[in-house]
Amino acid sequence: MFDFKNSMIGAPPATGGGGGGAPTTAAYVVLSNNGTLTSERVLTAGSNISLADGGPGSTITISVPGGVFQPLDADLTALSNLSGTNTIYYRSAADTWTAVTISSGLAFSGGNLSVNFDDTVHGNRGGGSLHAAATTSVAGFMSSADKVKLDGVEAGATANATNAFLLARANHTGTQAASTITGLAAIATSGTVSDLGGLGAGVAAQLALPGDGTDVDAMGFRATPVVTFSADTNVIASHNGKCLVHPSTDATNRTLTIQSNAALPLEIGTAFEVINDSANDVVVAITSDTLVQAGTGTTGSVTLNQNGTAYFRKIGATRWYVTVVN
Repeated sequence: MFDFKNSMIGAPPATGGGGGGAPTTAAYVVLSNNGTLTSERVLTAGSNISLADGGPGSTITISVPGGVFQPLDADLTALSNLSGTNTIYYRSAADTWTAVTISSGLAFSGGNLSVNFDDTVHGNRGGGSLHAAATTSVAGFMSSADKVKLDGVEAGATANATNAFLLARANHTGTQAASTITGLAAIATSGTVSDLGGLGAGVAAQLALPGDGTDVDAMGFRATPVVTFSADTNVIASHNGKCLVHPSTDATNRTLTIQSNAALPLEIGTAFEVINDSANDVVVAITSDTLVQAGTGTTGSVTLNQNGTAYFRKIGATRWYVTVVN
């Protein structure tokens, strides 16, 4: 029998009568339960353990199958012999471990490997520049040409104005020499539109027209443009400088109305002519201002019979003169 320390404590008790054997209540390690003992422990093989009973008077062999454990080989022995702190090792050959060299720009401490950038050489490493020059679609370093261009922009150049404001021609002030505009100097002295170089005939013709008739000082007509009317019509700004004709094809009496200065403030000097080419009359009425007939001084509306003509001119804010031939 063995106690828990594997020490022999006595022979097993006899199965027969009494005697001077070991006590049956003591703790024993046995291979199987015994009906006489009351406190024995049965030796049992665990996982990957085997027991071999040699029989009475022999031994019990405890063994572990091969491959269950890793014996301490030469690699581990070499690794266990390493010394030093904050050092990384790699297996450079069988049974050989070599310290890793921590190069410039790297640091290893407390189990952490970190990269240290040197700002004095940022962007230029062993493999070359980290970035190419920036493009309109790819981020990168600024080129020297772009830097020169950027330095040429005034500080706060557009800080106080929007793009819309800057693009509005009305916000552009100052003068420009006529000599810097192609053809301008020539037309300014000759009065010929064709001297303005680079313009087609259509553009030159447009420049020769007077505009919308609201400015009596604007460029005038070489002749008197004719505007026909076959309905009751209000005199408007674009009639300035023109001849309003009631055509012979309109067999209905018509009315031309000069609106009040309050309703339509035509510029003083506005003038137009009216011809009645129809067998039906044309009445030129004025709403609230004064229309004076030249020669007679009569005021108010005038009537033009067939083949009649009249010339109207505004001489004051609310005063018109007319010369009538019937």
